[in-house]
Amino acid sequence: LIGLFAFSQGLINIADSFGNHRGKVAQKLERILPTKADLIYCLPTFIRSSIIGTLIGAIPGTGGDIASWVGYNEAKRWSKHPEKFGDGAPDGIAGPEAANNAVSGGALILLSLSIPGDACTAIMLGALMMLGITPGPLLMVESPDKVYMIVIGLFFANIFMAVCGFGGLKIFTKIAAVPEVILNPLIFVFCFVGTFAVNHTVQDIYLMIICGILGFFLIKMQFSIPPIILGMILGGILEKNFRRALVLSGGDWTTFFTRPISCFFIIIAVLSLIYPFIFPKIKAHLAARKGEKNG
Repeated sequence: LIGLFAFSQGLINIADSFGNHRGKVAQKLERILPTKADLIYCLPTFIRSSIIGTLIGAIPGTGGDIASWVGYNEAKRWSKHPEKFGDGAPDGIAGPEAANNAVSGGALILLSLSIPGDACTAIMLGALMMLGITPGPLLMVESPDKVYMIVIGLFFANIFMAVCGFGGLKIFTKIAAVPEVILNPLIFVFCFVGTFAVNHTVQDIYLMIICGILGFFLIKMQFSIPPIILGMILGGILEKNFRRALVLSGGDWTTFFTRPISCFFIIIAVLSLIYPFIFPKIKAHLAARKGEKNG
């Protein structure tokens, strides 16, 4: 993951700036809050990504990372100007952020069933059990005061995060003024240190470099890196739960098509695969029929 996403981006930065001397960037923050026009423009993205984030948050073992990638991908897919993504497009920022924030609501739904949706709710579940509280369907009945304590705590936590975010916004924008001769070596240093810190083996660093070079060429050939990262994150979860489902069904794989919930998700998966191929043809066909009528 570090190689595909971070190390490859450092190589991209070097390749794009090779032979070009860039002067110092004078980054000035004109406003903090978005304009009314930006909010109206991003409203469909807010709604779409919030639904995506809530659904992903309600799936055990996922979390904000996956929701952010899916939210960004869908925002780019539905955008009228996808070519502006990567250069500060408002919906490109709104998509992953709205999905990431909406994960908390879905994760708390699972928490009420004693199932941690992500790392944060797993920590919260452990803290509740240390206090002698067992989350479950009867939590609101048996310990309503503890539930409202959590809700009020989250409310104040959001206020605190807003104060820290808006208060440090002018400082955060200074990152854009860091010269690339300093920024790129720092990226590589953090890549090496972060990779080595996982298992304390040099082999991981070699693997990270190879994946980074692979990611560099994939980006240059206009392949999308987020689906690869999603596959690596969800692949183990998918395989484990697939084996579990086969054990519970006695090895009968047809149960995936006879159960309504699993069949529904399989249909959605198939539609998402054929959508990029069929939709442009349908769009071109409708445009041709419209041209014939106008003609």
